[in-house]
Amino acid sequence: MPYKSDKKGVLIPRELKRNIKLSIDEREEIRLIRALHGYSYNAIARAYGVSKRLIQFICDPDKERVNRELRKKLCKDGRYYNKEYHRAQVRNTRRYKHMLYKNKKTYQIH
Repeated sequence: MPYKSDKKGVLIPRELKRNIKLSIDEREEIRLIRALHGYSYNAIARAYGVSKRLIQFICDPDKERVNRELRKKLCKDGRYYNKEYHRAQVRNTRRYKHMLYKNKKTYQIH
C-alpha cells in the first residue's frame, strides 16, 4: 500500500531534499568563482564539500550532457543497474518522505 506522501500534491521543501547537494545560488557562485578567479575544480569541491565531478558538471554543462548520454548507452546492457540496490534506495526514499509527511514538514498542493 503506498504512503500518503507518495500521492501527487505533496511538496517537500528544497532544503529537506537529500538528493540536492547545492542550492541554485551556490551553483551560480561556483560558476562565478571558476570564471573570475580560475580556482581548480578540486579546490572548489573541497570548499563546498562535494565531488570534483559535480563542480565540473556545474561549470561545463556540456560535459554533463555527454556523460548522461554515455551512461544511458552503457546502461542498456544492465551494466550499471542493480535491481536489489535500486529497490532498497526507493524504499528508503519513500520512508524518508513519509517521515517528513508525518512530521508536517511537507506542503499540500491542491
